[in-house]
Amino acid sequence: MSAEVETMAYVGEVPWHGLGEPLGDEPVSGEEMEVASGLDWRVDKKPLYIEGAEGTDERTYERVNDWVATVRSSDGKGLGVVGESYQVIQNKEMFEFAEALSATGGVRFHTAGSLYGGRRVWALAEVTSATFEVVKGDSVVPYLLLASSHDGSLAFQALWTAIRVVCNNTLRAAFQDSAAKKHATFSIRHTGKPMDRLEEAQKLLGLMDTTSMLVAEQLQILAAQAFSLPRMQEFTARLLDIKPPDGVPDEEEDTVSSRAMNMWEMIVDSYEHGVGADLAGVAGTKWAALNAVTQFATHQRSTRRNRHSDLQDEASQVKEARFASMMFGSGQQLVTRATSLLVDA
Repeated sequence: MSAEVETMAYVGEVPWHGLGEPLGDEPVSGEEMEVASGLDWRVDKKPLYIEGAEGTDERTYERVNDWVATVRSSDGKGLGVVGESYQVIQNKEMFEFAEALSATGGVRFHTAGSLYGGRRVWALAEVTSATFEVVKGDSVVPYLLLASSHDGSLAFQALWTAIRVVCNNTLRAAFQDSAAKKHATFSIRHTGKPMDRLEEAQKLLGLMDTTSMLVAEQLQILAAQAFSLPRMQEFTARLLDIKPPDGVPDEEEDTVSSRAMNMWEMIVDSYEHGVGADLAGVAGTKWAALNAVTQFATHQRSTRRNRHSDLQDEASQVKEARFASMMFGSGQQLVTRATSLLVDA
């Protein structure tokens, strides 16, 4: 499909990024999602060799001790170099994990796929039993994000995330409340017996409803706190590491780039005029401020496009890069930082 997003499929409504192959509206099984999303392959560990010393008539190779390569079964592609103790969590295991959760009837697959040539994989499932409103008429739908890597760069993670319905902005539980943190993220290192830990994760993620309740309380607190335009301007400047004395960047100053100024203007404008900003109980609050940042990160933020993308048009390449950024990159980091600043403000 592309350089960042290698393969992807989705069930139901078209995702905000518009990427992936549609599977219709009916719920699908883990096995069906695994095949449709192009993740029906294994990862094997193979020994590593380096070329021996030069100056001999025959080419020789030496085994590299303590390290192995992770190789995709479908095409023999090398995905990474890891330690010998690294335990592969197969794509099939990830879907079996999600399938066990969906057996309760409260979780259903939405999207799944691979990023960066198969080095990272994910599955996103809607938690249908935990939808909540921040203010009347402003619904948030929780999702369970399962993600793993095959190059050692990411532990298997089960994360609470969410979509604000009115604008399709992506949220992530990033609050400092210890209970919310405890239930919102679970990581499993690729060593030892990962499936034993997956059993623990299944028990822990049975508390998804509790996590949604805790996050809902935090968001409702933000919606109950007034946040004036001058405070929004100052907050955005701090978020972007622009530090003018009055909170309003001056594009004439050498310390403020035109790119930073454009970002500042887009976020502040979304605070006043963004999708859902005019809802009763939203305007002029910290909740409006957080949504301005999530709208910017999800739908407006410019990202570096991959020159090797298979997508032909520029708009699709931007969506692709923005999606990858919101999943694991700087887009998500920006939203996390904004949440922390607003909670402390």
